[in-house]
Amino acid sequence: MQQAFQRVGNGLADLQEAFKRVGKRLAELQEAFKCVGKRLAELQQTFQRQQNYLASVQLAFFCFGKHETLLFDTMNL
Repeated sequence: MQQAFQRVGNGLADLQEAFKRVGKRLAELQEAFKCVGKRLAELQQTFQRQQNYLASVQLAFFCFGKHETLLFDTMNL
């Protein structure tokens, strides 16, 4: 009977160690996900800057097109 309790105790100790390892691994994964989240935020900012730049280029071409049309209309008079 005492041996059975000893085996149960050893099994519980092993289980406790396994849960400690799982806890450590979860903490590592949590840290990795934080890094991924930071990188995604950086990429989102980069994407937003690129969208803003593209919008300014489109606006410049739009304005240039308006002035070009106005210039040609004036020259045709």
